[in-house]
Amino acid sequence: MGKTMAESASIGSSVEGEKLELKTRKFYPYPMRRCARTNKWQHPFSLAIFGSAEIRQAYDIPKSEAYLKTSMVAAGDSIHGSAVSGWASKSLKEPNIVKATGTHSANSLLVKGGCFAQVDAPPREHSDSEDIQKRHPPVIQIPFAQK
Repeated sequence: MGKTMAESASIGSSVEGEKLELKTRKFYPYPMRRCARTNKWQHPFSLAIFGSAEIRQAYDIPKSEAYLKTSMVAAGDSIHGSAVSGWASKSLKEPNIVKATGTHSANSLLVKGGCFAQVDAPPREHSDSEDIQKRHPPVIQIPFAQK
């Protein structure tokens, strides 16, 4: 029997590998920057309106050398959320437009050369789940004072 691949939508969940496949409704590339931690150049990006990142090729290095020790690093592991950010070591290409649902298209892109992505905001259905709502007290509404 094969290994079960991990999937997460929690804030802070991350994946990293040699190649990541990104899918999103809105793709935003940013100017190249030098990482203060590794002193290597990075090509940052963000994914909005449901973004996902899946490891297509795992690193050849041990997990202890990963950017974050908590990152999922096995081929097939994935994350998704309303907002996802990350970086790639090689320059970002123009995304392909693919059919995502019956009514929506999506941007699809394979990033290479050592990549990292993490969930900044979970999907709306995750935030609205009964489990998450039980953990947070209801918001108290304060009436607006009339003059």
